Amino acid sequence: MRTIELILGSIIIVSTLVDIFQSVVVPRPTRRSLRLAPFLLDGMWPLWKWIALRFPSAKYRAACLGIYAPLTVVVLLLVWGIALIFGYGLLFLALQGELQPRLNDLGSALYFAGTSLLTLGLGDIVATGGITRVLALCAGASGLAIASGVISMFFSLYSSLGHREVLVTMLHNRAGAPPSGVILLETYARLKMLEDLPGFLAAWEEWSTEVLIGSLSYPVLPYFRSMRPYVSWVSALGALLDAATLIMSCIEDGPAGPAHLLYQSGCQLVNDLKDYFNISPAQAQAGNPKKALRKHIHG
Repeated sequence: MRTIELILGSIIIVSTLVDIFQSVVVPRPTRRSLRLAPFLLDGMWPLWKWIALRFPSAKYRAACLGIYAPLTVVVLLLVWGIALIFGYGLLFLALQGELQPRLNDLGSALYFAGTSLLTLGLGDIVATGGITRVLALCAGASGLAIASGVISMFFSLYSSLGHREVLVTMLHNRAGAPPSGVILLETYARLKMLEDLPGFLAAWEEWSTEVLIGSLSYPVLPYFRSMRPYVSWVSALGALLDAATLIMSCIEDGPAGPAHLLYQSGCQLVNDLKDYFNISPAQAQAGNPKKALRKHIHG
């Protein structure tokens, strides 16, 4: 038995399974240290944004930036799988005496770990000892857990994305593109829909709460750009906060109550995401975290 391979493989497997559990199952932000998901998500973004901003065309810049979030999810799935294969491979290499034929190199151990994780069951290498049989079963269960967990995460992620984009897309006809809080209020006044304004503000208060919950549960969600070109959920939030501020400070007999609640909910969303992404006070541009968050996420 090789002690170093046994210890290193165990550490890799446990760390990867903990990362999968915290990323897929735990519905709240967790510690970011020594985790693959936050490292990949936040570590790849500066380089990807730098490459995207080198394109001379705004169309290609937007397309490149829009690929980042879906690509990160796929890369994360591959990294989880490779890490588990490598971890189980080290364990099988350490316990090579309980396998037939006996493994003589890391490549063969990784091959057996991969076939076990993917539940292929080719049968050219057989676990003969009790420990290696248990490990082979655990590897197969880990592969199934990754597949089912990621499928569940995809459904939840795209469901949250769809809920986020409904009101953002509707805002185009009310506040223009890019959205403006002043145009929003002018549109409601021109169309004589001021009685509908309190319900509209209440819907956006609920929207900001849903976006906050979804973004903290799945930190990759803020990196998903809006589905229509030149539309941004961060800009939409900024326009609504501007409109709420105008209602509270400049409009007599306006829906100040719903505007105040929307303002509080929107500021909580901005500040919580600012804290999660570790945007420093200097980056917050003289006390305006909304602009810093837009710059961090959308370049």
